[in-house]
Amino acid sequence: MKPKTDVTPQNKLVIVRGGKKSQGTMPIFISVEMHQKVKAVAADANLSLRDTVETMLLWAMDNLIIKDSDGHHV
Repeated sequence: MKPKTDVTPQNKLVIVRGGKKSQGTMPIFISVEMHQKVKAVAADANLSLRDTVETMLLWAMDNLIIKDSDGHHV
């Protein structure tokens, strides 16, 4: 079960503190600076780093638009 989330009218991701942990992992590499930022969010939300990253990525995937170099949706 993923952590509870909500999206505000300003299209911001809201992560609700706490939540149930999911099982299984795979590595993803990010910069040290980004890791520190996400780690701070995880600590503030009282979530594991993995659950925090997964929640953020799920929201990003749901809101992703891919365009080609001419600006057309792919």
